[in-house]
Amino acid sequence: MAPTSSLTILEISAIFLSITALLTYVNHRFIGLPTTIGVMVISILLSIGAIFLGFLGFDELIDYEVSLLEQLDFTEVLLDGMLSMLLFAGALHVNIGDLKRYKLPIGILACIGTIVSALLIDAGRRDRWLCTR
Repeated sequence: MAPTSSLTILEISAIFLSITALLTYVNHRFIGLPTTIGVMVISILLSIGAIFLGFLGFDELIDYEVSLLEQLDFTEVLLDGMLSMLLFAGALHVNIGDLKRYKLPIGILACIGTIVSALLIDAGRRDRWLCTR
């Protein structure tokens, strides 16, 4: 059951978003776990179920899923699509009062992390230059 035409990134995103919305509803209505944990648990169970169906001879579902995922350019989807939404969603849950209260440790850790990151990138860049000469 291979797809007859290539799906666009919008169509693939709509499929995954619809599946996620359905799993969120099932979790909220029947299971009651926190949303992110519930959706992840149900997704893992569905994936394990699909793998067992593949072992039982129902390979069409697995083949369709693989062909659907092969159409994705994961770098494009992650960096151009999901990252901005994930950062925005994470920022919605930041408590400004806590942020103000811990501004000194947050600022210090942010500066240290930036400096360490810059040093590691520079060391990797220099190492690669040494290996290519």
